[in-house]
Amino acid sequence: MIIKGASRGNAEQLADYLLTMGNNEEIRVFGIEGATTDDLKQAVIEMGRFEEITKSKNPVFHAIIRPSHAESLVMPDEHWLHSIKTHQKNLGWEGQPWAGVMHKDDDGWHMHVVHQKYDPATGKMRRDNHTHHKNDNTREELEIEFNHPRTPRRNLDRPVLTKNVIEAWQASKDGPEFIKNCRVHGYTIAFSTTRRPYMIIDEKGRSFDLMKKLVDKEAKFSVRTKQMRERMKNMELPLDKVVIKEIRANQKVYKAAHENKELFEDIKPIETDKARRKREFLGKFTARDRDKDHER
Repeated sequence: MIIKGASRGNAEQLADYLLTMGNNEEIRVFGIEGATTDDLKQAVIEMGRFEEITKSKNPVFHAIIRPSHAESLVMPDEHWLHSIKTHQKNLGWEGQPWAGVMHKDDDGWHMHVVHQKYDPATGKMRRDNHTHHKNDNTREELEIEFNHPRTPRRNLDRPVLTKNVIEAWQASKDGPEFIKNCRVHGYTIAFSTTRRPYMIIDEKGRSFDLMKKLVDKEAKFSVRTKQMRERMKNMELPLDKVVIKEIRANQKVYKAAHENKELFEDIKPIETDKARRKREFLGKFTARDRDKDHER
């Protein structure tokens, strides 16, 4: 299970996104609570109107709850509702208005939840600090309750990814060379239609904000979006969702091949540049004969 979220503004744009089919196979309005209307778009706009009253630029919190593919297809509504309520409780926003919309794509169902941050009782916005840890704690709590597969708390590949991407940037003079250097490590640079235009996708189909990976606080190194646009000028990058979809499709094929080896003997995994170079390097050496070493 993955739970993530962030505070944001422009509630009307968010409402339009939630109701746009896009790459989704199906959209379902799950529920609305605490609003004065049953219309999803109007409810989300209503939650965002407090932007003018409090002068807050981020009056709503947009959360995403995504169970694993298999679990999402059989998860009952009671569990989805319990997930929303548990997340709201852990964020410290019990009783606040919310609206939930479910999207179904290639990875199954996931839930978008918009929470109103404005508290009429205090006339202030609810605090939204340390949400990353609260999201993680909620995910862990729900996985135990629902007996879902456990998700590791930390992605151990992230520090390595950051190091590799920074080195790829520093070793390149232009966009094509940067992309080529990233491909050596199995990474794909892609374009996104979100507010984060540049994404990096690893071999497992996990996407990350490229600009956040090009930051090293200790070395006081960072790359600005303006610099990235200049380097990527006139280049056609693949759409991040398309890249992830292809990787996931390949993963399913190889999983089926592993489970049915006799039916898929001719299917071999795609070898990355990094794996090829390692294989070629190791091929230059021959294994030592320990018995002969002992005789010597």
